[in-house]
Amino acid sequence: MQQKSIASIIMLSYMIIVVFVLLVLAWMLNRSISFDNANSINNFKNHLHDISTIMSVEYEHSRKLSNQIARHPKLKALIESDDPFDIENWTINTRQLAPDVIGLAVFNTLGEIRGDPGHQRIGQSCLIDIKLLADELAVSSPPVHQDVFLPHFDIVIPIDFTKRKANFLLVSHSLDLLKAHLVKLSQPHTYYELVNAANQIVVRMGEYQSDIQFKLPVEGTDWTLVGRTRLSGNLSFRSEIWSTFTILVMLTLLLVISAAVIIRRRIQQDMQSLERHMSSLNNEKDSHYETIYFKETQKLDQFINLQMGQIQTLNKQLIDEARHDLLTGLFNRRGLNDAQNRWLSLGRRDLNVNMMLFDLDNFKQVNDSLGHAVGDIVLRKFAEILTNTVRGSDEVFRLGGDEFLVLQLGMTKEQSMQWFEKVKSLVAALSREQLESRNPQMSFGISAGCVRFSSDDDSFAAVLHRADAALYRAKENGKDQVFCDGC
Repeated sequence: MQQKSIASIIMLSYMIIVVFVLLVLAWMLNRSISFDNANSINNFKNHLHDISTIMSVEYEHSRKLSNQIARHPKLKALIESDDPFDIENWTINTRQLAPDVIGLAVFNTLGEIRGDPGHQRIGQSCLIDIKLLADELAVSSPPVHQDVFLPHFDIVIPIDFTKRKANFLLVSHSLDLLKAHLVKLSQPHTYYELVNAANQIVVRMGEYQSDIQFKLPVEGTDWTLVGRTRLSGNLSFRSEIWSTFTILVMLTLLLVISAAVIIRRRIQQDMQSLERHMSSLNNEKDSHYETIYFKETQKLDQFINLQMGQIQTLNKQLIDEARHDLLTGLFNRRGLNDAQNRWLSLGRRDLNVNMMLFDLDNFKQVNDSLGHAVGDIVLRKFAEILTNTVRGSDEVFRLGGDEFLVLQLGMTKEQSMQWFEKVKSLVAALSREQLESRNPQMSFGISAGCVRFSSDDDSFAAVLHRADAALYRAKENGKDQVFCDGC
């Protein structure tokens, strides 16, 4: 009975270890997926907030321009003279001075419109809104008209009031500028939609996605920015792994239980046979039985220790993979989170610590036109260029998409600029190598923003924000260059 009890304990212990390891692996994988999902969602929220802010600023600029036109000293005199010919000439000349203004008219509460609507490009939808406003009925703010050739939004400014009527200036602004901002700021695999309170589409672009969706108001208007995107390929792949892993866990548990039952029965049979044999032996033989039994359990111990060693190695590999980008092998955002306190501490000691944030110019065009396979090759090759040119004290990270980060220790501004020029020439060669045979008209390059850590930096995120602003300045200055802020 003692042998049976020990055999049962050994098998039960083995089952518990296997189940525990499977649960730990499942928890680690699920935690990794949740962490990356949270980062992806937070980044997408910030991205939409930036676009919403730009749309609000652009609308505010259009509104101020409309107010300036309405305050023109000649306009009030023209309205008082009520000469249609003079008002028409003034509106035509004024409209030509503002490139994004495609329509300009004066109307009043009596329904009278001054200026030729045809020449001023005032369409039927604008005339309907003018009638509603003249009748003091509400319209969307600002009204949007998706005319076939001249999509625009209107801004209405009160300019003069008399006892008999109230006069207004109608300024129609083209939607092309808003569309241009959206094209410039758009991300792959993302759908954007700007709608007003009447659920009328202002502008939209991209292919419809369904993984995650957020809505943000555009300040100063009744517009709402809607963004829909999907999880990155890496996260989708991990989700598939999670589903497959769950099935494998269930099958493994079933096999372990079945194997445990079979092995337990075999051990019990061997123990019963050994017990019958031992009962016929003398005390000298009994000591031999104890030696045999000890060797049997020792083998089981060795096997269990071997399994535990393999499990620890596997755990270490999983943790290491969670900190690295699967495509390029560079540290990812989680790896950057682990390293940021160390680099911030070095920067506060004035050790000439630089942060250089890279972005591949025209990468979206290459990726969309030639396919993701070519895009992945470009990303891997660029990662190799960075890792092969940095020093042993530097670190390289891929933050996502075509955005890379390099942290440099003990480099002057001149040394950093020389290194950037070297990387820039290697990227130009890479562009020719990858695109000459596929599409000679296309090319890609790099832009970078470089900042230096200082003792005044209160957080790593603040330094990263400065680097991002410097990168934006580099792109504004014409791309394929670096902009230094405090290097």
